[in-house]
Amino acid sequence: MIEGDDMYKLECAQLFDGCPGVVEGETTDDVLTKAAAHAADAHGLSELDSETAEAVRNAIIAA
Repeated sequence: MIEGDDMYKLECAQLFDGCPGVVEGETTDDVLTKAAAHAADAHGLSELDSETAEAVRNAIIAA
């Protein structure tokens, strides 16, 4: 994904059905960091494996 002037977001429901969580950031890496924190708090995931991290990256969109 190309970084620019846009903000980026991830709607957690794209990965976890029914989750209302949304994280936003200035870069995709910022969103990924915030998504990892959300995954720990809301879903009990202590870390994101490479497959999950890739799924998160693919679900990030321009806000």
